[in-house]
Amino acid sequence: MGVSGSVFIMDVARSSRMSNPTDLTDFLKFTVAWVRAVAARTSDSISLSHRFGDEILLVTRGAEGAYVLAFYIMATWPFPEHLPYFGVGYGDLRTEFPRDEDLEVWNSPVVKQARTAADMLKHEKPANRPWLLFSTDDLATGDLLNEYALIQDRFFRMQTHADHLAAAIYTIRDVQAWVAEKLGKSRSTISRQVRKSNADVIIATKNRVVSVLHELGRLSEDSAGALNPRVLENHIQHELTSRTQEILRSSQRGAKDG
Repeated sequence: MGVSGSVFIMDVARSSRMSNPTDLTDFLKFTVAWVRAVAARTSDSISLSHRFGDEILLVTRGAEGAYVLAFYIMATWPFPEHLPYFGVGYGDLRTEFPRDEDLEVWNSPVVKQARTAADMLKHEKPANRPWLLFSTDDLATGDLLNEYALIQDRFFRMQTHADHLAAAIYTIRDVQAWVAEKLGKSRSTISRQVRKSNADVIIATKNRVVSVLHELGRLSEDSAGALNPRVLENHIQHELTSRTQEILRSSQRGAKDG
């Protein structure tokens, strides 16, 4: 029996050129820690492996899970000169769902999809490389999803450091008074920065991608046990809310790195 699922393979651009590579190592550990905390809440529905320095391999039940997790990693990433990028595959895993310890030897057509997309991104110049590329095995759907990802990419790249930080905290919890408190700024300043960051467009586009992927998963004969995307996002936001100070500290370090 197959399992409807999704996979991302994540790498980090130009990581060897960081002035302080320990900052990246620490933030990758932080990222893996909060994703594992989310995984612990989801009843054997997320597995991941942090390997080869900067690379993370992640698999989830359901067609949209890998994208949702990639989105929150990107939205809170503190190093603008060294961005993560994600190759994403989705569909029938055609295997049993793997455990963390099995990922080094686990194989699936969806992993191959994600690897092909990640390799395509790797060969792009960083200035032209979108933050995420979906597999185009399903050409019509893959092209549509990649258009949405490209829109998000353009808006991410337009953000100043202040805009990005306001948008990141707003993505975790969309209450401007709370964002203002966390950043020590007035509500009017946060309102202006959130608007200027295009966080509303980025989030609306994310919701559209999730809707398309969720519908694909819902139509699958093997969708039993898939992650509910709203429940997954609630778990992610809960974990990131409790870790906001680390995101702020890392953002300060990231602003100094070029």
